[in-house]
Amino acid sequence: MKIRRWVTAGLVLGSMLSILLGCGHSPTEPSGSLGFQTVLKATRPGNPPDLQGGGTVRDRARWQAVWTELHGGLPAPLPEIDFSRETVVLAVVPGCQANVEIVAIDRERGESVVRTQAKSCAIALCARAEFAVHVVRLPRFEGPVRFDLRHDAGLC
Repeated sequence: MKIRRWVTAGLVLGSMLSILLGCGHSPTEPSGSLGFQTVLKATRPGNPPDLQGGGTVRDRARWQAVWTELHGGLPAPLPEIDFSRETVVLAVVPGCQANVEIVAIDRERGESVVRTQAKSCAIALCARAEFAVHVVRLPRFEGPVRFDLRHDAGLC
């Protein structure tokens, strides 16, 4: 009976080890989801920054310019980001009562894919220009970034 337990335990451990070692991920090519922390998630008045839906910031000068543009040129305290260790990613969607959320950032085949979910009203005329923005910080990474935007238009 004791031998049977040892054999079973050995098979279970061996199976677990082969799964871990044989998963096909290269240690030099990380993949999977990256953790991030929200810096700003809001609907702002005015016209959105010209970022074609999203942007990546990897230095303080660019961060200052983007932050000022997000606030329509008005003074706003600049969140401190350590660009030697962090990268900022933002998603922007124009529209009346718009909402955008970065739901995941994944590493796929050497690039980062920012997955966003956006909603805006299907109203033809807005009383004022608005845009939604979601800004996040995450551990610094280099390389290309692709934005995968899922947009749902609806009635408000």
